[in-house]
This record gives sequence, structure tokens and C-alpha cells, in this order.
Amino acid sequence: MQMQLNLQTVPQNQGENDLKSFAGVLEVLSDATFESIFLSNKGICINQNLTAHKMFGYTNDEAIGRPGTDWIAPADHKMVMEKMLGGVTVPYEAMGLHKDGSTFPVEIQGRMVKHNGGFIRVTAIRDIRQRKKAEADLLASEKRFRGVIEDVSGIAIHGYDENGKVIFWNRASEHLYGYSEKEAIGKNIDDIIIPDGKGIDIRTLHRRWVDFGEKMPSGKVDFIAKDGCPIHVYCSHTMLDTPAGKELFCLDVDLSVIDKAETEKLKIEAQFHQKQRAEALSTMSLSVAHDFNNILAAILSNVELIEHALASHVSAQEPLQNIKKVISRASATVKKALSFNTPEEKLDEVNIVPIIDESLKLLRSTIPPTIDILKNVDSECSDFVINVTATKIQQVMVDLCNNAVHSMTEQGLLEVSLQPVNIEAKDLYSHDDLSPGIYLNLTVKDNGAGMNQNLLAGIFDPTMGAVSAKSNLSLSTVYEIVKNYDGFIKVASVEGRGSAFRVYLPVIDKTGSKLPKNIFEQSIRGNERILFVDDEELLVHATKQLLTQQGFVVTAETSGLKALAKFQTNPKGFDLVITDQVMPGLSGKELIAAMLKIRPDLLTIVCSGSSAGLSEKEAMSLGIKGYCLKPLSLSELAQTIRKVLDDA
Repeated sequence: MQMQLNLQTVPQNQGENDLKSFAGVLEVLSDATFESIFLSNKGICINQNLTAHKMFGYTNDEAIGRPGTDWIAPADHKMVMEKMLGGVTVPYEAMGLHKDGSTFPVEIQGRMVKHNGGFIRVTAIRDIRQRKKAEADLLASEKRFRGVIEDVSGIAIHGYDENGKVIFWNRASEHLYGYSEKEAIGKNIDDIIIPDGKGIDIRTLHRRWVDFGEKMPSGKVDFIAKDGCPIHVYCSHTMLDTPAGKELFCLDVDLSVIDKAETEKLKIEAQFHQKQRAEALSTMSLSVAHDFNNILAAILSNVELIEHALASHVSAQEPLQNIKKVISRASATVKKALSFNTPEEKLDEVNIVPIIDESLKLLRSTIPPTIDILKNVDSECSDFVINVTATKIQQVMVDLCNNAVHSMTEQGLLEVSLQPVNIEAKDLYSHDDLSPGIYLNLTVKDNGAGMNQNLLAGIFDPTMGAVSAKSNLSLSTVYEIVKNYDGFIKVASVEGRGSAFRVYLPVIDKTGSKLPKNIFEQSIRGNERILFVDDEELLVHATKQLLTQQGFVVTAETSGLKALAKFQTNPKGFDLVITDQVMPGLSGKELIAAMLKIRPDLLTIVCSGSSAGLSEKEAMSLGIKGYCLKPLSLSELAQTIRKVLDDA
């Protein structure tokens, strides 16, 4: 392996032989170093020394022409490039990449040098595995040593002479009992840590050990600290014979930590049992939700069948619509219950008018009756939705209202309003990352104490203490939630007159996206062959009938295993498969996976009573083309069917 330097530019009159000899010395020195040395031009290796070959495995022929990042683990490429482009010359650490794919820690140092009228980069790379191991061993040893010291320091050791005067008092004793060594030395034990009424007993035991050799028993003892607080310890003793006489040493272990640990253990056990009960309840609620949504889906499908059959009977339409409304409310109730079992809720298109109503009902029962609530919601707001998580918006409402109530003490007026507003670019001068358009403006106003400008400046900072630690923490949470939903907040306040918090959230353009009330109100027809699978027989019957009336050729099964068997006999016999997710024997996800192995281009839609077993994101990752949550109307299902088929 040679590290050659271009010597053609050196005049011969300087001694060609001397230069060649000097170049040879440089080559030997380069190969003898313990560092890998690379020469590179514009990030491409043009030479390396022998150590580089040994360290990374590339021969000189293999190395020349490779980009420098080939010697660096991919995770560190960006960092190393930034260091190089930034002209960093001090050593820094990264992970090296061997030819065989293995990685190891290295230290890198490089700089640009002049060569042949231009510049090349010289990079030195050191293998620091041994250094890293030594550092790790040192840290482990230090940790062990520190652990021993900390354990010893947790034992209060104090000694007494034959008369009960303190002769030794360690730092742990200072910490435990509150007396410094200077304060304790020379004092009688009775005068510092022995509680009133127990001194005579301690002195008697002490004298009997000194005079008759009767050792003091170890056990739990209550002493008293300098501040008068009781100290519960486990005390053991040892007696030493010295030229000055017998010395008694006590080793006291503070039992407060153990007592606290025992209390914490009982608390954790209670929390564990509570968690087990909650998990069992969660599992049961998911199962109930699935079954209940299946029932709602079957009812809704049959209502739509009746609705179509009685289309000419005007008097029958209103009761049928009322049934559909009740089904929708029941479905919303199930979703709300399921939200408590969902650690991370996905964003959804939400109309926040019902959330405001529900939040104010909840608030009314928790605030003083002397505080009046005035609600003003623009009727147009019911036509708008925003992309949020319902529970987070409810948290914004509750936190803002509670903050307003807190500022009014026992009496006042809480005003909550909602209206659509057109936000122009000039209104967003301090929010360059937001876009103009239609926003919903939620305002929470009170006639409480208000704030001065200094307090107002730190209203969303939990560390400023503008109102109170609790209020500021809630308001900082509100600020983060609104910010995460691409919204913003404006606050106005006059000291002594009250405050107004105005939250602005962008609405979603819903033009043309409304679904028809009835599958028969628009032409969502087709002649494609559909395999429909669900373990709810009533739902299967109604869905097959409705889809057949729209021209589709429907084959229905109530078992995933039977559906798979039918599909295996004729994989090309179906244009689309629609399946429930939770079914006995074979789940919808498993059924679709088995079918896609047979026919990868198969179009599939999965329906589920809850998203807990299979989320929409997971379904899409499995190659499923459509995802629906029950209960859904046949119009929604038909539109999903048409979209999946037309997009294929």
C-alpha cells in the first residue's frame, strides 16, 4: 500500500534523489501510523494509507474513486458532510463502516491542504473502540464506587464515651438528625436525639453493657431530630475498648425510605389492580361496541330498504328519518365511549357545535350557580367542519371556560360564542405559516379581574405565573393544541373589567363532498361482481338486496372461511371483496391477506365496528383499498364501492 505524492512540480536542481528518498520516508511514516489517512478531491477518495486498508478492508484499487461516505455508517452521513462543508478541523466522533458492513466507533479529523496548485482534503480516522471500552469500564467502575459511597452515607453513625457524651458524628448523622458535627460533639446523647421520657431507659442499657457486658439489642427505635420531628430508625450497636475507655457506636438506618417504599408498593399494587380492571373493561367495551355497531348497521340497512319500498308514502318518510337520526346518535355515543380506550386519537372532520353544547352542559354542573353562561352560536357554523380531534377541542373549551370562571371568583358572566370569519393575509402578519381563508372563531369572554399588560405578555407561558401555575399550565396546553391544528389565539384584557380569548381554527372546504341522504337519490350503480362477507345475517341480507337493486352482482357469505373457500374456486370471479373485520374463525384482515396472496390485484374494502382492531392507516398499508366504520348508510358504502372501482 503506497501513499504517493506528486513530485513532478519539484525542480530537478533540488536533488531528485533526495526528494525520492524524502517521499519514501513520508510513505513509510504514513503507512506506519495508527490512523487511517485518506486523500480526497471533491469528496472522492484519491489515495489511502496501509492502515486504512487494514481498518476498513478496501484495497487501494477498491478505495480510489469511492465517495468518502462509503467509510461512514449511513446514519452519520449528514453529520459528517456538514462537518466537512463547514470546514470543521477539530476531532469529532462518528460510526465507521467496514467493507463487510460492520460498524465501529471512530474519531475523524480533517482539513484542506494545497497540492499541485489546488486543494485536496486530508482526513485522519482513528479506531476508538478500545478508548470507548475504557471509558465505559471507567464509568461502570465509577458508578459502582459511587453506589457504595451513597449506601454508606445513608447510614448515620455516631459514637459515645462511657458517660454518654458524643465523640463521633458522621455526615449521615448530620443529615438525618439536623445537628452539625460541631453541635453534636461533646453533648450528652440525652440532650440531642433521645425523646423525653426515654433517656433513663437508654442510659440503663448503656451502663449495663459498659459494666456487665450485656449487649444492647438491635431493633426499631424512635429518635427525635433537631427540629422536633420524630425519626424512625433501625439501630444496631457495637462496643470498642480503647485506651480512653469503652466507646459505644450506633449505626442508624433511616426507615422513612422503607416506610415510604412500603406505602408506594401498596399504591402501585392498587394502581396495577385498577389498570387490570380498566383493561378488562376496555376489552369488554370494544367487544360490545363492535356488536352494537353491527346491530346498528343491520337496522340502518333495513330502514333504507323500507325507505325505498315506501318511497311513495310521504307519511312514512318522517318516522324513518327519525329512526336514522337515532341510529346516528347511538353511533356517536359508541364512538365517544371508545375514545376513552384510544391512547392516540386520529384527526377527524368535526363539527364543533355539539362539542360546545356538551362542554357547557358539563361546565354548568361544576361552576357556582351565581355565574351566568351566555351562549351565542351562529347558525352557519353547523355547515362547517374542522380537521381536529374532538376530545382536544373539548379540552380547549373546558380549559378556557375554567380559566374564565377562576378569574370571576364567585359571581359574573361567562360568554361563549362561535362564528365563521374570513381571515385575510393581512390578519396573519404574525402567523406567516398559516393560510388565509374561512376560520371558525370561538370566543370565551368573562367580566372577571382581567390582566395588566405584563401579565398578558406571559399568559401562555407555564413558567411565568401570570394568573396561577394551574391556569398558566392549562392555557399553555390550549395554545399548543390550537397551534397544532393550524390555528391561532388572540387575547384581549382590561384589568378590572375582564378578558376575552378568541380562538381561530381553519375550516375544511366541503364543497360537493356531502353524501346523499339515500342511496337511491343519486346514480351510484354498477354491474360489477361483489363478494360481501359479514357474520351479521340481517346486515348481509339487507346489503345484498340494496346493492343488487343498484345493478351489482352480489355473492354474500356470513363466514370468512366459507368466503375464502368460494374465492379459491374462482379467484377471477369477483371484481371486489367487501368484508367485516371482526368475524369468528377468520378476521377480515386475515381473509384479505389470504385472497391477495392468490390474486394480488384484487380490490378490497374492510368494514369494522371499531378502529381498535384495524386502523385505516394499517388497512391501507396492507393493500386494502377502502375502509369504513360501522354503522354506515348504504349510500356511504355505495360511494366507497364506486370510488374503489373507479380508481382502479
